[in-house]
Amino acid sequence: MPFGVHAHREQSFPQSSVALVTAPTDLPLVLFADDHADSRDMYAGCLTQNGFRVVEACDGIEAVALARRLCPTVVVLDVVMPRMDGIGTIKHLRRDHSLRHTPILVLTAFDDRRQEVMAAGANAVCGKPCMPDVLLTKLRELLNGSRYR
Repeated sequence: MPFGVHAHREQSFPQSSVALVTAPTDLPLVLFADDHADSRDMYAGCLTQNGFRVVEACDGIEAVALARRLCPTVVVLDVVMPRMDGIGTIKHLRRDHSLRHTPILVLTAFDDRRQEVMAAGANAVCGKPCMPDVLLTKLRELLNGSRYR
């Protein structure tokens, strides 16, 4: 991993282990929420190898708690998650004064949910499966584009 990036597990959430990848703090922080550990691991690896710090959440409730605690640069969410889905997560983030302008990218396998996701406040949507290079391109567009802020 570049820049001396190291991954470790925090135990701050009792029902799940939250993976926090530490790196120099000038790198963008991505909050990645997906209930599938394999997806989280794959995308987190790709993101850290490409100059991002990553914190992972396994559902919307955990994502909102981590977002409030860490104020990520960008949030990437799956739509279908237990306890709180991606739509509910977006709505919570948009109601929070300190997070309402944080760019949100949603990953979904359901084309019929795209309009609902955008209406809830997402900045962009990618179909699942999403190739890592497509995810990186979308994230860079969100971080560089003033239309998303």
